[in-house]
This record gives sequence, C-alpha cells and structure tokens, in this order.
Amino acid sequence: MIRAIFASELVTPLISRYQVHHFHRRESAPTTTTHSALALSKWNPFAIVAGRNAAVAVRSPRAPLEISEEIIDCVAAQIDETVWLPELDPWRRTLLSCALVCRAWYHHSQFYLRQFVELRDRNQVLALSKLVRDNPRLGRAVRFVAVSGGSTKNIPHPIPHFGTFVPMLAGKLPNTHTLRLENAEWRIGSISPDTIRYLAMFPSVTTLELRGVTFATVSQLAQLVSALPALRSLKTDRTLCKQVHLDMPTRLPLNARELKDIDMWWNTAPAILEFCTCLSEAALLCTLAICVDEYDALQNRGGRQTLINTSARSLKKLRFGFHTYGLGPEDVDCVAQHVNLSRLVTLEHLILDSRSFLGADHSWIPKVLATVESEWIQRVDVCFIVGARLRLLNTMLISMERLGFLARMDEMLARRPFAKLRPFSVYLTIDMSICAPDDNKLHINLEGEKWPAWDELVRRNMVKSNKRGILCTRITRTAP
Repeated sequence: MIRAIFASELVTPLISRYQVHHFHRRESAPTTTTHSALALSKWNPFAIVAGRNAAVAVRSPRAPLEISEEIIDCVAAQIDETVWLPELDPWRRTLLSCALVCRAWYHHSQFYLRQFVELRDRNQVLALSKLVRDNPRLGRAVRFVAVSGGSTKNIPHPIPHFGTFVPMLAGKLPNTHTLRLENAEWRIGSISPDTIRYLAMFPSVTTLELRGVTFATVSQLAQLVSALPALRSLKTDRTLCKQVHLDMPTRLPLNARELKDIDMWWNTAPAILEFCTCLSEAALLCTLAICVDEYDALQNRGGRQTLINTSARSLKKLRFGFHTYGLGPEDVDCVAQHVNLSRLVTLEHLILDSRSFLGADHSWIPKVLATVESEWIQRVDVCFIVGARLRLLNTMLISMERLGFLARMDEMLARRPFAKLRPFSVYLTIDMSICAPDDNKLHINLEGEKWPAWDELVRRNMVKSNKRGILCTRITRTAP
C-alpha cells in the first residue's frame, strides 16, 4: 500500500513535467485548441477530451522511456543495502516487478538488480564471471556478494566455489562493499591460504558478514579478516568454531586497528568471542552489538563482559539484545549481572532489544540501565521485537503494567547520567515483522508508526520521563 502511494506521487509529477515539455515543443506549430488539448491528453490515460460535437476517449498510452527510467531509479533508491537480508527488501521485489514489464524496463532494472548477488555453486560463479567480462558496467553495479553453502538454514555445507570466486572476480567488482558467507563449513585445507590472499584485490569491501558459518580453527577467520585491507565492520550470526578456546595467542590481522564495528548475533562460539575480544584490544571500536539467546546466554557471560570492558575506551554505540526464551528468572538475572556498562564512559547511544513471546522476561532492561555511568549519553532505544505474533501485543501490554516494568525503567532514566537527555531522545519501539498481517482491531497506524494504546501505556507508567518530554513511542515493521 505504501509503495503504491509512493508510485502514484512519483508518476504524476513526472508525467506533468513531460506534458509541459511536450506542449512547448509543439507551441510554435499552428494548432487549434482541440489539437493542443489532444496533445496534452495523449500522456494522460484518464483524460476525456471534448471535441466540437462529441467526446473522444483517449487510449491508455505507453509512458515515455525517460519517465520509466526515472521511476526505476527512484524505486532502486529506496532499497536499503545495510539490512541483514537485502533479498527480502520489499523495494527490491518492486524492482523485480519493474524488470518484468518489458524489454526496455528490464535493461534499465538489471543494473540495480545486480547490486545483490548470491552464489551457491561453481556454475553461478562462472556465469557471473562471464557476465562481468562481457559487460564490465554490470561489474561496477555489484554492491553485495553472498557466497552460500546451501539454502537450508542452520545446515552448513562446504563452499569450494568461494575458492573459485575470489581469484576469478578479483579486481572486477570495484564497488562491492559487503561480502557475506552463509550456511558454510570451512574445513581444513578446503580453501588454500594463497587463494584467500586474492581478497586484497577487493579494496572496496568494508563489511564482512558470517551467517551460519562453522570454522575448523580460529586462524581461518584471522586469515579472512587480514586479507581484506579496507575492512571496517565484522558481523557474525550463529558463527561456530570447532576449536574450543584460544590455546595460544593468535596473530592479529595487520588491519585490526582499522576495525570500527563488531556485531555478534546469537550462539557465538567461545573461541570466536575470544578472537573478537583480541581484535577490540587493538582496534578503536565505535560500535558494538551483542545479541544472545538460551544457547549462549549463560555460556559466554564472562567473555561478553570482557569484550565490553576492552572496548570501553572508544565505544560510542552499544546494542545488546536478549532472547529470554527457555531461561528462568534466576538465569535472566545472572545474565543481566554480567552486562555492566559502568566502564563505558564515552557511550552516547544505547540500544536494548528484547524478544517478546508469551511469558517473556523484560526485567533485565532496568538492571542494565542502572549500570550506565556515561555522561555523554544522548539517546536510548528500547525495542520489543514481536515478529508476526500480533496476538501477543495486548498480553504484553497487560503484563508490563501489572509487573511494573515501565515504572522501574522510568526510575532508572531519572538517574544523573540521563539528566542531559534532550526531548524525544528515548525511543520505545514495538517492532513487527513485515510479514505480519494487518489487524484493524488493534488500531495500529503503520504509516504513522503510531499505536495509541502503546503510547498511552508508556506515558501513564513513565510519569517522570513524560514530564521531561524525552519519550517517543513508535511501531516499526522490518524484514524477518
């Protein structure tokens, strides 16, 4: 619906602009009023032009190519290249629909569709190499490359085609900024270290993402990181390692000092966590994200605190997410005790994400807020992620008020470190999946990102923060 409104607002001024241009081109020619009206209405599929004695219905025309190209350019500009799953971006799906309109639309859309490339086997690598060789312009279009061992989540497979991709496409994708490995198992000897060195010919890659990757040793990850000279961001999600711990000091990559962001999501192996801690000691991290669930919440609690402490001297933004499913109150309290932010004296932006489900425990959020001591804090985001389970929303609101959770959070925000917060600097967000069905009974305004029931509950229970004017409630929808 939003994209349809956007398209209508986009097409109308473009057609109007073309009408004016088309009219001025014909202005010097001798034409009657009826002929001029017909010339203008030629590009308006809804126009009915009055002739001398009868009304003439104008057929729906084909839009000029320059207007079609501007429409495609505007749709492509809406694609978010920073999300975890760009292939699920609804604007990308709109772009795919544009490519199916006609041959002219396809050729112009193809450039943007090549921004995201997924390679699942050697044949796809060879096909991409041939395409770039025949049309170097498409090589410059590629922004995001995903090398996958398989389409099944949580089932890693070998990725020998990564060893084909690196030397074959080296130097031919000058604008690629993100390299992702997913659902992959990196076995010993499966990819030669000499092959990995060819990654140095990808100087534009600044982000390395690892989703569902299993390493045999930590040194494999170290080689991968060190081969990317411009690497600034390392993101891991369900990244495992058969090596249990770092038995001996690992040689840090030469580019470790340039690393600025580390994101660690869900079920991170202890050896990977220890390696990232070593990286943070050498680097001046600006952003750190840690998200845990029942699999690693208790296992890595000491290692997480060490990582936070080693990043304290430079960290500006911290994101901590906690999925309490399967954990009792004692376990949740134990995890909260090992998230102490008192050493982060330069912290400016704090984000706390809590997964919501029936019986979810959000009590850890006020406990983490109580440890903040930075006087530079400028913004606080608290996000409750409900996914597609909209039926839980009313239950979640009732539980929050009954347990006094929001009131305790209000007390923490009244502490001295938060005294300098500006108006509308504390965001309380309910995040739903973009796949969640619309429910008119809840009266949620998705376009305005507002839900009156949520806003009323927050302001009623967080009286002190509401008087200061620092609260802002919203509803968002993101890709799953």
